[in-house]
Amino acid sequence: MKKLLFTLLLSQSFVPFADAQERYFTREGEVSFFSATPVENIEADNKKLQSVIDISSGAFEFAALVKSFEFEKALMEEHFNENYMESNTYPKATFRGKIQNLEELKAKGFSSSATAMAKGVMTIHGVEQEVELPTHLVKDGDGFKVTCTFNVKPQDYKIAIPNADPLEAIITRATFGNLSGTNVCLAQNITNGLLVTVTNLDNNRSITCRVTLAPATQIAGIILQTAQFVTLADLTDAPIPVQIRL
Repeated sequence: MKKLLFTLLLSQSFVPFADAQERYFTREGEVSFFSATPVENIEADNKKLQSVIDISSGAFEFAALVKSFEFEKALMEEHFNENYMESNTYPKATFRGKIQNLEELKAKGFSSSATAMAKGVMTIHGVEQEVELPTHLVKDGDGFKVTCTFNVKPQDYKIAIPNADPLEAIITRATFGNLSGTNVCLAQNITNGLLVTVTNLDNNRSITCRVTLAPATQIAGIILQTAQFVTLADLTDAPIPVQIRL
């Protein structure tokens, strides 16, 4: 799965600023993404989007904390933040731009049948890209509601896709050793620094560890810290058959 395409749906309802009738804001916007893969679909929701729109100038911007995306599976959420988005380093995804056809929208009374075009700069993973977002900007009581759907290609934002499919299982054998660091493991043919899940195929017990590239002389497919190995099996059982998922 070296090529991924995330489809994001943004939906937000704005209320006016108390001191400016033409400026509207929300702190409770929603953004969700979806990506289909041969093994399973990847979906997440974020209900803490912050956004501002100025109806007089067309200025439009929004920001989302990457760690506020919630996944059905906690492990998938952890991989998303650590292996892909590096959210400790790049905590926010933002857009700053302008509605291009504002006068047309005003003439149509901000009808749901009219499509707005927001043009500006999207920043994800610390990378800026000029984008155009087809958007629906509709009058909603005293405020406005904005919805838009757009695609994000990881390669456009230098989001690295591991050489191995993140959902592809690697079957190998595991043993234990005295390794320095916290929850680290030595593994072959897996990108250095990735967080992986190791499951004992005999009893389905699992642990997670961060990969350090194993020396070419290593015989076992993966070496775990002793304290982690005993979570999977007795030391006398080593080596054990395991499944590794990225």
